[in-house]
Amino acid sequence: MPAAPASPYVPPAPVTAAAPSAPVSVFSSAPPRGEPVRLYRDKRDEERNTDKYEDMSAVFSVITATERLENIWARWGAISQDDYERQCELLIQQYKVLTASTAEFIPKIDKFIHEYDIKASKARPRLACGYPVTVKGPKEPKHQNKFVFRCTSLFHHLGTCIDTNQVAVGFLLPDLISLMKTLKSISSLPQDFVFNARVEFWVEKLNAMPASFELTFDDASQLKLDLDNGYAELEAAISN
Repeated sequence: MPAAPASPYVPPAPVTAAAPSAPVSVFSSAPPRGEPVRLYRDKRDEERNTDKYEDMSAVFSVITATERLENIWARWGAISQDDYERQCELLIQQYKVLTASTAEFIPKIDKFIHEYDIKASKARPRLACGYPVTVKGPKEPKHQNKFVFRCTSLFHHLGTCIDTNQVAVGFLLPDLISLMKTLKSISSLPQDFVFNARVEFWVEKLNAMPASFELTFDDASQLKLDLDNGYAELEAAISN
C-alpha cells in the first residue's frame, strides 16, 4: 500500500513577545539636537535684561498694591485717612521713579496693564493724577491761618524757583502737591476757587514727566502766570 503524501501544512513558529520599549520622557536628560538657545549674548546683556525684568516686576507690584489700597480705603474703610494718604503717596513716588527708568520698554502704561491683565480700574487714575483721592475735597476747618500762611509761602517759593530757572520737575512737583493739598484745607475758600483746577492740572502734567526733566520756557512762563493769578485770587478770597 503506497504511503500517504506528506501534508503541506507547516505549523507557525512560536511568537515571542517583544520587550516593551522604554517610554520617552519629556524630561529626558539627553540634550536636544541643534545649537542651544542663548538667553543672553554676554554678561552685560544678562545684567541689563535682569534689571529690565526686575523693574517691570516692580511696576506690576506697585500697580496691584495701589489697586488693593484703593479698595481697602473705598470699599471697606479698613484703614485710616492718614495711613491711606501716607501709603498712597509712597506708592505714587515709587511708581514715578520706576516708570521713568522703564520708559524704554514700557512706553505706554495702559498697554502694559492690558498686556499683563492687571486689575487697575482704581489704581490707574490714582497713579496718573499723582495724589490721594482724599485731597480732592475740602477738609474740616482748623488752623486756617496756618494753612493760609503755608499757601502764601509756597506761592512765593515756587515763583522764585521759576524766576531763578530752577524748573526741574523733581524740584517743583513736591511743592505743587503741597500747595494743592494745603489749599484744600482752607475751608473758607469758595467751592469754585479757580486756581484749584489749575494747580491740579499742573500736578498731573508734571507727574507724567521724568523727575529730571526741566520745563520748557513756555511751560515755565505759563506756570508762573498761573501762580501769580492764583495768589491774587487767594488774597481776594480770604479778604472777603
